[in-house]
Amino acid sequence: MSTGHVVVDGAICKCQFGDVPDVLVVKSHQKGYINDDGAKKLIANTMDLGSPFKAKTFGQCKLQPMGSSFKPCMPMITQWQEFYDKAILSNQGQILTEKSKATCAIAGAPCVEFTWHGQTAEGGVGNTKEEADEEMQSQLNPLVNPNEEPFLAQELNGGTFDDTGKPIEKRKINVQIETIKTTFVPLGIAAFDGKEENEYLKFKIKISENPADKMKIKVFQNGEPYYNNDIKESSMLSLGEHEWKWDGFGDYGDYDSKSFVDNDIAIEVTVWLDGHEESHRITLENKKSIKEDWVDISIQKNIKEIIVNLRVNLKDGGSKGLSNAHKIPILVKNHFKKTALRDQTIGFETLKDLALEGIAKHWSRKIRIKGSEFDFKVRVVNTATKSMDDIKLVYNTNSRPLGSSNPGSISDLNSMFANIFVPEVIVMNFGYIKHKGEDPLGLDGWRYLEGTITSDNFKYVAAHEIGHSLLKAYGGSSHSYAHKKSSTLLTQNPLKEEEGGYLYPEAPDEIDVMKYYNDDPYFYDFNRVFAQPEDIYGLIWLNKLKIK
Repeated sequence: MSTGHVVVDGAICKCQFGDVPDVLVVKSHQKGYINDDGAKKLIANTMDLGSPFKAKTFGQCKLQPMGSSFKPCMPMITQWQEFYDKAILSNQGQILTEKSKATCAIAGAPCVEFTWHGQTAEGGVGNTKEEADEEMQSQLNPLVNPNEEPFLAQELNGGTFDDTGKPIEKRKINVQIETIKTTFVPLGIAAFDGKEENEYLKFKIKISENPADKMKIKVFQNGEPYYNNDIKESSMLSLGEHEWKWDGFGDYGDYDSKSFVDNDIAIEVTVWLDGHEESHRITLENKKSIKEDWVDISIQKNIKEIIVNLRVNLKDGGSKGLSNAHKIPILVKNHFKKTALRDQTIGFETLKDLALEGIAKHWSRKIRIKGSEFDFKVRVVNTATKSMDDIKLVYNTNSRPLGSSNPGSISDLNSMFANIFVPEVIVMNFGYIKHKGEDPLGLDGWRYLEGTITSDNFKYVAAHEIGHSLLKAYGGSSHSYAHKKSSTLLTQNPLKEEEGGYLYPEAPDEIDVMKYYNDDPYFYDFNRVFAQPEDIYGLIWLNKLKIK
């Protein structure tokens, strides 16, 4: 039989998220047996649900982290797949085979499988080889007591029969599937203007000749099983054309935009009628990202985690102001007791690491999507391949503070002029820096900047400037350059409150990493600075795909 050996009481199971096996205990019925080396073993079936195991655990559950370890596994089987479907036992269960898999409520997908079917039949002493082989097959192949289940022996021996045992002629059926051209955004995140996006890939399934008894749709990624869908709705089994939708996620609640684009994706539909099956398989052609190629996304719905891989192109912009060390007033140096810098004390590699850390810190957060809270994490890589426009990291000292800016790539008239007149640069102002405004120390505005607060400020500035590329890609250059309507477009000054601007939020409220505040203090409360949910949605939306 193509489905392999029948599984019986005492079979060995394992869970892909556990670390120890367990033994299956059949308690769902007391009628269907297979003779096993002189003893009778109950046949395992789809009604063996809940926790039908001897130890009732597969060790530690890797889907439930707890500190440096994991919570104990407490399996809860909700359904079985890949069972023998041509017969029904007296308890209305269908026979499990060594290829059957179980879905656990924790994983939400098939994760428990058999490593041994539980049968140990051998030919009797004194039997000839032919007799032993025949006896072996009668025990190991799917066969229950014909006196207890008279219909079952007929079904398992092949064919379909009426109540009198007369063979019934099999009807024909045909099925086809094709792709419906569409665009697709994971989780259905809307566009910046509020326009709804397709949360599902769409397919057309056509059933002809006769309605189906049942249907299964499988998705393969590079030839490996990725997603299974048992279709039970009678409307989908009828003659004619039907629309089937898929959200792009696999059996374990996983979606990866890069793998989806780069790997071969095949869709196979199988229908059954009178025990006969027909299948049709297609491959998704011309899958491509239609937004930015410098961002990929990985979503794990079961553990509520979203990981964004962001590729930036940070370059060494050198240093400014080192030659001005002799211009620092003696009064200033005596006050701070610091020597004016003549060498770049923080090199490019350190600046790069600080920038990457800042982007990840201020763009990672908890976020709610359609009623569920996800842990949104940003991972940043510095590379010149499939990355954002390059931006320089500059070390500035012994002068007035230099501002940072990032107009990003040219996409419209605003960004074209911005690229002409505005540099793409992230600046570390370090050492002696001369500020404008009030001078309570009487030092002509000079301050000496160093330490953690200077590094934290640079991290924040890096997150802000890289954020401009994200905002511009999602909402356009005006949305980005006006800092989400918190600043003027040309002069880049914070808007006053009466002009629609924002006051600096008081603790414990979050500080928007992308907004300007009209009473923005010099020293930030950096642990309150985060990208806001509407901008995180945009980062997910940038993974929009087109399926032809």
